Amino acid sequence: MMVCGGMARFTSGCMKQGIIDNVLEKQGIEKQVYDNRFGIFANIPFPKYIPYEGYKESSAGESQYTPNELFESSKKLMADGKNILQKLVATDEGSRNIKHLSKEFLEKVQRLTVMNSLNTTKITMAKDPSKIQLKVNVETSLDVLPAFDVITKP
Repeated sequence: MMVCGGMARFTSGCMKQGIIDNVLEKQGIEKQVYDNRFGIFANIPFPKYIPYEGYKESSAGESQYTPNELFESSKKLMADGKNILQKLVATDEGSRNIKHLSKEFLEKVQRLTVMNSLNTTKITMAKDPSKIQLKVNVETSLDVLPAFDVITKP
């Protein structure tokens, strides 16, 4: 949860700084995509369905933060997540669901979390954020967690 929250704040910071475009919003189809993805939950009692308007209202809370505040929060969440993952890696296999949480998998997620946190630091240290470009590193990404490379354009 911490790692996902960190990535969400990272993404919000990048969008506010103009590093990532919200293509769905630009094309005017964000609500349609949201409804297609989460509309099914309106017909079942759990999990609680949040209509698109409620989602936008709750995500608007992040708009009060500067990109650097979002990046700092992101790094804190990722560091906390890394520490939790470290404890899970150290847990004996009998106490852990090894089918879904193998030691190797948890170590990969932990490494990606550290890499993404370091890349967040690179963005905050950039003198000219408009020259920052993100590239998804397909070789090191996992299905559950993308890895980003920060590239500074000349």
